[in-house]
Amino acid sequence: MIIAKDSQTVDSAFSDLKSLRDKSKGMVTIAETIKRKIKEKDMSDNEMSEITEIMFNMGMTDNFTTYVSKGISGKKYYQDLADEI
Repeated sequence: MIIAKDSQTVDSAFSDLKSLRDKSKGMVTIAETIKRKIKEKDMSDNEMSEITEIMFNMGMTDNFTTYVSKGISGKKYYQDLADEI
């Protein structure tokens, strides 16, 4: 009885992981498209600032000049910028 319940729990967990993996592929495609547009400067300054902040918050920070922005750092902007250097 316990083995059957454990087996069912494991099956459910792997099913959830497969579903997460399948759905994340679409999100990665969207994120990579946005990242490409940023790199090609195919957006307005306002859009680029907003998307860069979102990408930073998602941990996708490669190919950006700086990881610090006034929107993210607020009053600590200059200190965070100095720390980055």
